[in-house]
Amino acid sequence: MARINAVIRASIASSAELGVFSSALLLLRTCRMFGSDVLHRAVCDYGRRLPLFEALARPGIHPDRIVQWLGDLTEELNEYATDGIETLVCTAMEAVFVDQLARQYPDHGLVVLQHDPCAVADRVIANYDANFRLIKLHEIDKVADPLKSLLIVPVFDAGTSPLITTYPNVNRILSDDTATKFAEVVAVDLLGVGFHYYPADMAQVTVDRFTSVVHLPITGRQELQYAEVS
Repeated sequence: MARINAVIRASIASSAELGVFSSALLLLRTCRMFGSDVLHRAVCDYGRRLPLFEALARPGIHPDRIVQWLGDLTEELNEYATDGIETLVCTAMEAVFVDQLARQYPDHGLVVLQHDPCAVADRVIANYDANFRLIKLHEIDKVADPLKSLLIVPVFDAGTSPLITTYPNVNRILSDDTATKFAEVVAVDLLGVGFHYYPADMAQVTVDRFTSVVHLPITGRQELQYAEVS
């Protein structure tokens, strides 16, 4: 178990550059490689501290399937990323999601907010092409444009509640005039299931702060719900 403890510590540290969802998904993949007993033990020992990891592990869905859903989820943004949109602005460096954005929208500028000051910016930027920019929170007005920029907010558990869980920086970004600075403000629910343990390092915003909320494709939601029930 010492080896998996080291992996979990590395996962926690990596969230600064990969994002909490992406590092949780990587941890899930690694634990599955060690076997179901190790995964079960990791969830029991660390699920409360790592609620996104627990939420991803609970349904028993393979990480590759989750990545496939993220690709489908990113395609759902086609509705918003056309009609003159030139720049996609994402409010957190969620690597698995940003990778999909870069792959599916190669002709758009891709701007990502550095959600954690501990991230090594040069190491993040090295993974992407010239269309990619990593910025700090105070620079967001420089990339805002009511006709050409789309603001994308990764969120978690955007279900029936009027509150949506997301990164703390979003509360500072979504000011009263944000909607006028961007063509759309779209929340994208990466998780698709509810939390058993609320993530203490996250924040909640009301759903009315967004012009739209994009959910997992219906097949993904059904598969997650079926897995949770069974």
